[in-house]
Amino acid sequence: MAQGTVALYEGKFIGIETIYNVVNSGRINIPEKLKDLRTKSRNNELFCPCGCGADLISVAGIKTCGSNIS
Repeated sequence: MAQGTVALYEGKFIGIETIYNVVNSGRINIPEKLKDLRTKSRNNELFCPCGCGADLISVAGIKTCGSNIS
């Protein structure tokens, strides 16, 4: 699993690919899904998938425990 591609939510992995569509080789964010993921992050509901239990913050450029979710 590549770093920064998933977060742990309620015991399940959420892949960041769920918040965007690929169009002409470019990523286009899906606003509702991005908002939902950021809300989960702000509510401290997303955790590092490596098993350390650290909270993940879904803000571009923020790194926690080597992970990076945008």
